[in-house]
Amino acid sequence: MGTTDLIAGPFLTKLDPRGGVKGSRDPLGIQTIWIHAGRQVIGNLTNQTTSVRDFSVLLIGIWLIQQLREAGSSAPEAEVFLKWEQLAAYARAHPGGQGGFRGIDRVRATIDQGHRVPISAEGQCQILGNQRIYGVWGLYTQAARASGLLDTDPARLAPGARALVETQYVPALARAFGRGCSRLLGLLPQRLWRFDLDGPDARNIADVLGEALQPAEVAFFREALLFGGPDDRTGGLQRRMIDLLEPTLADAGFAFAPGVVRQFAREAARRWPDDSRLAVRLHKIATLESFLAPVSELFAFLLGWDGKPPGEAAAAVASSWGAGLDWLDLEAVAALRGDLEAACRNFDTAEHWLEVARLLKGGEYEPVVERLLAINHSVMAARSGAGPWIDVQAGKLRVRFVDERGALTERADLPKAWRFPYFLDALRDVARSLREAA
Repeated sequence: MGTTDLIAGPFLTKLDPRGGVKGSRDPLGIQTIWIHAGRQVIGNLTNQTTSVRDFSVLLIGIWLIQQLREAGSSAPEAEVFLKWEQLAAYARAHPGGQGGFRGIDRVRATIDQGHRVPISAEGQCQILGNQRIYGVWGLYTQAARASGLLDTDPARLAPGARALVETQYVPALARAFGRGCSRLLGLLPQRLWRFDLDGPDARNIADVLGEALQPAEVAFFREALLFGGPDDRTGGLQRRMIDLLEPTLADAGFAFAPGVVRQFAREAARRWPDDSRLAVRLHKIATLESFLAPVSELFAFLLGWDGKPPGEAAAAVASSWGAGLDWLDLEAVAALRGDLEAACRNFDTAEHWLEVARLLKGGEYEPVVERLLAINHSVMAARSGAGPWIDVQAGKLRVRFVDERGALTERADLPKAWRFPYFLDALRDVARSLREAA
């Protein structure tokens, strides 16, 4: 690692596409509904926490912050972490050539300009448009807390996580950075310096954060991430969900769909006949998605009908989806009433959703449009009085805001539509990583 010097030359300003959190701005308040359902099965992970190795980056970074704080350093904790994350990212990308982590596009572009890269919390040196929000610090801390890896605020390592860091990572890093990583701890508070990617420091970090996981890491993260840690919020259901997912982990073409989740529910009922909790909750997720996915798609479709009568838009839906979504199970939908009320915290909104499902099944698309506009109006009004995305003026739709415009899925494919994640993909991604490592 080189000495501190001034940064010269052009800086990249293009936002790395991996930095953005996927998903719409939620004009119908659907996010609260699917999160409520998903959290009953998966209590700790988020949709962005899919990399086991990024949890390692987080834990090492928090340990470094703790060491500096215990030594009396007043360096801002977030800035220290951003600089450590940059070191980790550059080392993982070169010379080891890892990819798949947030910021990889900007990291590779910076490496192309030279192998002595700038390390600083300053905006022009960050590896994402807003590294604090969209990097490991912003996206992994909440899940780490829920997994029992961190405690207190500001974040500090829980005893088990600290033991992992001090037995697995610190001794390996110390081979390059000195006992207790003293040289690294001396650099992190500095405002700016350059990191030599062709030197031994980069190779050391790349080895520590290699794609292969050590047996101790696999055992530790399996308990914390897959099983929800010591304070598993699902009462053991997440561990059972892993058992159900296990046969799918080698299937590269696997995809969630309402029918797939119903099959998982049936398997759960067979395996645990004396405890129906998981089966019931999976059935609820499948039922929710069977009408939330079409509804979300329909609303995105409406965003392209500015200045046209609602009936004309409804007729276009009817020409694509036919006389109704006859596969919807209205009895199962009605059983969601309590969940919808809890998620929406609003009796009237829950009633709107139940009515939307009934109207969709009967092919009454114009009333569906009216209901969706009412839900959008209610949701946006609750957000500091924001106006609706769509309303009706002089008998025509007026689109005030466009997030994404969608085409309608073919009717034959609609029963398999899967738009909201319920944290299931994140759980499976982590399970696959740990399985491959084991």
